[in-house]
Amino acid sequence: MPVSGFLRFKAARFLAEGHDLYRRTDALRQPPEDTSAEDLALFRVGFAQIAEERGFLRATPLEHLSARGLDLLMQVAHFEPLRHQATGRAEFVLDAVVFRQRGSEREVVVFNRVSATDHDGDAGGEGEGARG
Repeated sequence: MPVSGFLRFKAARFLAEGHDLYRRTDALRQPPEDTSAEDLALFRVGFAQIAEERGFLRATPLEHLSARGLDLLMQVAHFEPLRHQATGRAEFVLDAVVFRQRGSEREVVVFNRVSATDHDGDAGGEGEGARG
């Protein structure tokens, strides 16, 4: 199964089962039990887009997630960031992030459009696409 297919499967499971059942059946017990309500909402927003096959092409990036939000979302799906390249305009940054699946050499590039309104506390993270 391609990595994007695996991510769509994980996204569909999270959306169908909810975070509690997903955690109980997840090999790494993600998301952590102490995950905030805001981050759980972020996961629903991100996984809904991934289930619709968004984020895998530059033309159809994920939206309404910050850089932090994308990292957290991918952590729930067992991926860790390796490197990113951000290209920006005044109103948004397009972040292309290479993630590696934990325990594997499989990699995927995820495109995330971070607008000036995406910041910590709502749909997730660090404003103009900063990573840290």
